[in-house]
This record gives sequence, C-alpha cells and structure tokens, in this order.
Amino acid sequence: IAEESSFDNVYFKGINITLTNWSVEDCKAYAEELMAAGFTQPGAGFDSVVVKDDGSDYSFGATNADGVYVTVGTNVERKIGGISIQITK
Repeated sequence: IAEESSFDNVYFKGINITLTNWSVEDCKAYAEELMAAGFTQPGAGFDSVVVKDDGSDYSFGATNADGVYVTVGTNVERKIGGISIQITK
C-alpha cells in the first residue's frame, strides 16, 4: 500500500511516498536501482549514500547530475518505509 503527497515550499518542491510492509531488502534493492539510474552523490552533510544500515533501519540519500535529491528508507519495527524526491527551486 502506498500513500502519496506532494510538497512545495520556499526552497524545494517534490513528492513523498509512504509505503507499508516494505522490507529492508526491498528498500536496498530500490536504492541499487536508484544508483544505477545515476543517484550516486551523497546528500549535503553525508559521506555516503547509505545513511543508515543497522539491520532494522535502512536509509539511502543521493543526488543525481540534475540536482534531484532522493531518499528512501524503511523501519522494520514500524513496518513502514518511504521515498522522497525533491528538487531545489
């Protein structure tokens, strides 16, 4: 099940997608697809595109050559995941 919402503020515009029953494995597989699609630069303030990977939580954040920033993450305990895509205005 997915729920989608858009946002538009002074600095960014984009979309958030909330997913239920999204496993760490599903999230990692999607992150691999994002890297293959060119999302390879860590977000501001991070040294790696993998932000967290502790077995029950996984998060990935990267920018592509066009400046689009994508994050994906999941929390096994809460059985919820998310995808966020934002573009700087």
